[in-house]
Amino acid sequence: MDNLPPFPDRPVENPLGLLRFYVEAGVDCALQETPRNRLQEARALLEQPRSSPAGGKDTARPSPAMQAQGSGQAPAVQEPPRLEPKIASAIAEAEQLAAAAPSLEALHEALARYQGCPLSQTAKSLIFGSGPALSRIMIIGEAPGADEDRLGETFAGPSGILLDHMLKAIGLDRQEVRVGMSIFWRPPGNRAPTDPEKAMCEPFLRRHIALANPDLLLLLGTLPAHMLLGQTQNLLKLRGHWFDYALPTRTIPTLVSLPPANLLRQPTQKAHAWRDLKSLKEALKTLPAH
Repeated sequence: MDNLPPFPDRPVENPLGLLRFYVEAGVDCALQETPRNRLQEARALLEQPRSSPAGGKDTARPSPAMQAQGSGQAPAVQEPPRLEPKIASAIAEAEQLAAAAPSLEALHEALARYQGCPLSQTAKSLIFGSGPALSRIMIIGEAPGADEDRLGETFAGPSGILLDHMLKAIGLDRQEVRVGMSIFWRPPGNRAPTDPEKAMCEPFLRRHIALANPDLLLLLGTLPAHMLLGQTQNLLKLRGHWFDYALPTRTIPTLVSLPPANLLRQPTQKAHAWRDLKSLKEALKTLPAH
């Protein structure tokens, strides 16, 4: 690291080529209004002299658990990490706004006013949901991608086209089902949402399901399965299985399956998705008529 070349502040000779490189590398959104040379900042930190403890000796102390182990005592039970006050306040606000929404329209408006989740500051669009307010089937996706963020729609682009084909294969039209997302704003660069970001979106997601009140739930992806069902297994172990999602007055049969984006990347998994769709179709047949 000490042999890093200098980073002179000079104009970029080929800005269009640099932008093309950024897009190909996955850098497709700006987080700040002005650019920052983070490599230069890192070099400045490396060049700073390192401070040593007084006397040049290591003054680190063993942890309480190590001290207890050395004395033969049982180590003290560590408390779980507490949330930062700002994060805890944002989650509490999300819970209050979601609980107070009497309709899907009111929930959408409350979500649009909510500024607690940092993803709302970096995404272009709020992706709430689509489809009829009351539907026998509700589909929950993961987080919006670049197409959804650009168009402001659920399951847009190639993923949306594939989802339409999947539903038509079992005699359904997307206009007949309610579609929602686990995360309502696209994470920058399609990164995985953090635990606080998921906790801020979860009250709105659960209220969305309660207000839509579907007969069946189809969870497409790991994220909704973990957030709504409390599962921790990977998606390939969860898919194809039915679970019960609890509402205050009843439970909703819930099927976990593969999201269209995964099927586009791994077409060989479409056979699994087709078995899941046939299972959903059979479950729909067993429901009593409206």
